[in-house]
Amino acid sequence: MATVAGSARQERGAQWRQDLRRGAKRSGTLLGGATLIVVALLLLTALVTYKPTDPSLNTAAAGPVENWLGAPGAYASDLLLSLFGPPAGLLLPLIIVLGLRLARGADMGRWGRALLLALLGIVFMGTAAALLFNEAVNGLPASWGGALGLSLAQLIGFGITSIGQPDIAEPFRVAAVGLTALTGLFLWYLGLGLRSEERKWFTTRRERAPRLVQDERPIAEKRREEPAERPARTPIITAPEPPRTVIADR
Repeated sequence: MATVAGSARQERGAQWRQDLRRGAKRSGTLLGGATLIVVALLLLTALVTYKPTDPSLNTAAAGPVENWLGAPGAYASDLLLSLFGPPAGLLLPLIIVLGLRLARGADMGRWGRALLLALLGIVFMGTAAALLFNEAVNGLPASWGGALGLSLAQLIGFGITSIGQPDIAEPFRVAAVGLTALTGLFLWYLGLGLRSEERKWFTTRRERAPRLVQDERPIAEKRREEPAERPARTPIITAPEPPRTVIADR
């Protein structure tokens, strides 16, 4: 009996330790996913509140920081905009998707490959923006395409201008804009890599309140299902009691 009780106690202890490890792992993945989502939201706030006069890698300013996240937000937004331009905001959906997968305990997949494809897509979309608006923009550190997109746009623009005839070069420029934009969008979508359940989750709307469904069956069919009317019962009339004779005392 002692041996059986000891083995049962050991099994309970092993099960408890296994449950504890599983719970700790689940808590860690949930915390990691929430951290990625919070980082994406913070980056979005930093990009939206970017000010070119804030101190950063490209600006030596001594004034107060106007970015909502302070100096870290100013430096982070300036770095992203300097490298990729405004298309850098497309990096945030990928971070959110990875954070949701980690929080749900789902397979992360090849996240390194996904990040590389998304960055390549962002660079190509920045190249298209730089080819379309090939001039400096006040308020952006490296125009619409960032340093990477602007460099690739200048390389493509050099090849187009080498044609020498503006009538022929301009259609090539338009085609280059469309081709780089579509390529960038395709690569970014491949990097995002939404799965079927994720696409369904993102596209479903809130369920509306259930509506009453009208019965569209033929009237004859409805009448057959209606219960037949029961005949009215004959009322039962109770005869009144005969009057009693009361003899008064003399």
